[in-house]
Amino acid sequence: MIRGFIKDELHIYHKLELGNVHRFGTGAQPGKRGRPRPIVARFIYHNDLAMVMSNTYRLKGKQYGVNKQFPEAIEQARKSLYPIMKEMKAEGHRVRLVRDILYVDGVIYNNQTLNSPSPKNRREVLNTPEDYQSRKRRRRESRNSTDHSYGAPEKNKCNGMTNLPDSEQYLTRTSNCKINMLTLNCCGVIKRMHYPEFIDMVQEFDFISLVETKTDDLDKINIPGFTFHLKNRKNIARVKSGGIAFGYKSHLENFVKPVENFSSLVYWWKISSDLLKTDQDVMMGNIYIPPENSVYKVPDAFNELEQEFLKFSVEYKYILLNGDFNSRTSRDVEYIEIVHSQHDIVDTDNVDILNNLELYDMSKVRCSMDTSKNSYGNMLLEMCKNNNIIILNGRVNGDKEGKFTCRQASVVDYFICTYDFLCFVVNMYVQDFSKLFSDVHSPLILSLNFIFLSI
Repeated sequence: MIRGFIKDELHIYHKLELGNVHRFGTGAQPGKRGRPRPIVARFIYHNDLAMVMSNTYRLKGKQYGVNKQFPEAIEQARKSLYPIMKEMKAEGHRVRLVRDILYVDGVIYNNQTLNSPSPKNRREVLNTPEDYQSRKRRRRESRNSTDHSYGAPEKNKCNGMTNLPDSEQYLTRTSNCKINMLTLNCCGVIKRMHYPEFIDMVQEFDFISLVETKTDDLDKINIPGFTFHLKNRKNIARVKSGGIAFGYKSHLENFVKPVENFSSLVYWWKISSDLLKTDQDVMMGNIYIPPENSVYKVPDAFNELEQEFLKFSVEYKYILLNGDFNSRTSRDVEYIEIVHSQHDIVDTDNVDILNNLELYDMSKVRCSMDTSKNSYGNMLLEMCKNNNIIILNGRVNGDKEGKFTCRQASVVDYFICTYDFLCFVVNMYVQDFSKLFSDVHSPLILSLNFIFLSI
């Protein structure tokens, strides 16, 4: 039925690959007898879904239609926006609904005032070239003022202050927060701690994500000045494998909190807005996805990871994913450029990122020294397109060339974030490979500046 509908109504004649397809509800729903039940279809490839959505204008004036399925909270938000959308369109405004955000004449709709979006929202569209250039200049000045060096261990990267044992004292004296973060597949953290060079390297950062730690519940990571939490593959094991560890400077204890989740592929952490001076807490997901040809391969790993992301993206707009995805993505684009349509609604998850990356001094085209792809890479790209998240490798200052992260031959370790998080990114580096730090992986470093610019 779906294939016939796509062919006859949408005029798409080549075969599209579908996953599970089913109807909603049961045939005897109270008060809905005789009404057709909606059909939900999952597309294997995002390009097929995009093609279907781009042809839905052919259904205008008919008694049926096509919509994307969203989480319940977003669906409710969209329903509340539909009347406003209709009213604005009747008044001659250009409207576009993106997920649960309504754009009116290119500006995010605010229920208090149409032309003055909330200054806390980072995705406002600038109205004049002068506004755009002015804001871009202020962002560049803010970036240039950031301390890009990795100082001595006794220095804390938040305002360059010395470590304070009292976190409350630290909080009251900090007006904004500059943070350096490390992510690394260490290929066994216990043996790394035997090297003083590894200890010295780790102590230069505020937050540390280590994957493939090869630890169990009997192991501890003891690095002076740091607190570490482990998510092990097994409680006690003779042959240890996998594992994720998240560490932070001990004086930040009151501002960092683990978040429970069901997936073994990701370890979620929430960093308090009180520390970062943001309008909302920041979610960080430390990722380790076993290779696709490994005995530890997780069936449908990216669908599992995407469901985790969707659960948190409903409540949090600042999300950073980092770690070893074992995904080779070459230089392929991970977002969809919006093509403005003459039809009523462009119903898509993706904002027009291409026109805004320049604002954050990031390359529109992502570079990579790795020109190969694997199936996990295709899945990662699809996940990014589905959820409006951006790969930082190969486009951020410090890694514009997209350096190799594994075996000096591939890129499989990434920093990936939501569009809202881009405003905090200063630069990213891939350090030179050293066998003291990992068997085959290079450390990845991300510098962040959590401060809001006045508009």
